[in-house]
Amino acid sequence: MNNDLSNNKVRLFYNDLQINLNDTRSNSGRKHELAFVITLLVISILRSYGHLNMSKIHRNMLRNYENLCVCLQKDIDHCISRVQLSRVLSSLDFISFLSIRTSKEGLSEWYAVDGKELRGSIDLNTKDTRGLSIVYALSHLTNQQQLLGYYDGTKESEKEVVKESIKDMPDAAKISLDAMHNSSGLLSDIEQNNRFYLTQIKANQKHLKEDLIHTSEHLIADEVLSEIDKSHGRIDQRDYATYVINTEMLQPRWSESGICKMIKVTRSSSSMSTGKCRNENRYYITNYNGDIAEIAGAIRNHWKIEVMNRIRDVNFGEDNFKSLNHGIQKSMAAIMLFICSGLVRINNEGNLNILREELVHNPEKINKFFAA
Repeated sequence: MNNDLSNNKVRLFYNDLQINLNDTRSNSGRKHELAFVITLLVISILRSYGHLNMSKIHRNMLRNYENLCVCLQKDIDHCISRVQLSRVLSSLDFISFLSIRTSKEGLSEWYAVDGKELRGSIDLNTKDTRGLSIVYALSHLTNQQQLLGYYDGTKESEKEVVKESIKDMPDAAKISLDAMHNSSGLLSDIEQNNRFYLTQIKANQKHLKEDLIHTSEHLIADEVLSEIDKSHGRIDQRDYATYVINTEMLQPRWSESGICKMIKVTRSSSSMSTGKCRNENRYYITNYNGDIAEIAGAIRNHWKIEVMNRIRDVNFGEDNFKSLNHGIQKSMAAIMLFICSGLVRINNEGNLNILREELVHNPEKINKFFAA
């Protein structure tokens, strides 16, 4: 393995951590420099492949720490221990860590918002089936990610995290949400805070969905758009139709939500090998008065956050980070948010598995990650 880390971009990242990373530890308990530990941790995750866990990451830290000492011109006697690493992560100020590389997206961007359960936080010795979850936003255009918060699934709700974090997003931000967020209270809060939403309506809002179906059957569409896509052995045609509506057409509880459009999406999918066809209709609502091409793009791109959740689970095996310490879980989830955001910037070939192999064997890829 080529362990050359001699690049000024790594040093710049380390210097940023020294200046901006808030160290919450007491002075008496600081046995290892925080900026060095976190730099080493990030590099060791980048130079690992397959599913990760804390023990595997720490073994990689042991392999890389001498090379990082050379790179940073530091004289450090030994690498941090596995026990001490857990203590550092349990109190890491992940907010100040993420602020180091936070980029400001344009106000015209769409953001997909969703939560992801950290299954390694579930206590298997109890009857609990839920654990800690991370909630984050992902830019439709750049795939860059922003932490919105965490919640304990045994006693808290994702909707409350979204409700509070919306206020911190840019004014007039445009947000795509999945069906679980369809509550009149949350959508009204988004409307009252001068943000825009786009969300699918499913069976959890039975009466609203019935109203939308009725509307599509009795009103003339304001705009229509068709798209055809050939991939994965099938041909998909999506027909979009937007309808201008107002909250007076709906139940009173939606009066403050600002709903101004509904979108019906008819998807026809046919197998190129068997010729079998499948049709389905989906319904969406929004308080954003944009054109149909933009709204159709936002509907299609919301799936990107599901892809990112899959990357965290399937490529990195995030569920292997098993700990009932919520401080450790939050810190590792935030670090993975940072790493995944960086990897999408340099994944030019579109194959994350190949990229991770190159990060292990090719130091230039490590340098490129910190330069991005």
